[in-house]
Amino acid sequence: MTKEEAYVKYKEIFDFAEIGKEVEEIVDVNLLMNTPAAPSLDSGVAYEGAVLFHTLMVWHFANKLLPIYNKIAPIDTKSLAKVIVLHQLGKVGMFEPNTDEWQIKKLGKAFAFTESGVCLKNGERSKMMCGNAGISFTPEEYEAMSILDKTAEEYENMTKYRTHLSTLLKMSSDMAYAVARERYKKSLVNE
Repeated sequence: MTKEEAYVKYKEIFDFAEIGKEVEEIVDVNLLMNTPAAPSLDSGVAYEGAVLFHTLMVWHFANKLLPIYNKIAPIDTKSLAKVIVLHQLGKVGMFEPNTDEWQIKKLGKAFAFTESGVCLKNGERSKMMCGNAGISFTPEEYEAMSILDKTAEEYENMTKYRTHLSTLLKMSSDMAYAVARERYKKSLVNE
């Protein structure tokens, strides 16, 4: 699948979520289509367009898990789609191609963080971008947009309080990253 095809699928999910804005009102689509999801090669998502592909994988896994969650506590699918398509937008403009050959070869850092002058985690940046575009969130959506910024310890300490929406997003995202890492490892073997 090309980046353009991935964007079409992304836009379908975005439109399904009925956010009330167009993607172009939140972020530059050309930048979105070229945004990696992480800087390090071993993450499996350090390539241009990875944010789109990662988002599609998160949607895929969320839909596999959704029937299980709906037996416990129903999750609104439009709300789920909304947090899935918006939670990675903070990465747009966060990375630039790394120019340090040593870091690329020795550390696998294909991308470097841009010098933005502001230190915000991805979820914070995503919520800020959405807020600037006039998008509001329910408390459950806001929590879900923040959940991936948590450390493992912080996440575990939230056990009693986190919502099903944020838990489903976290699990689906973790699964998508696991698949990407495995694909990357297999690509190294095949080289």
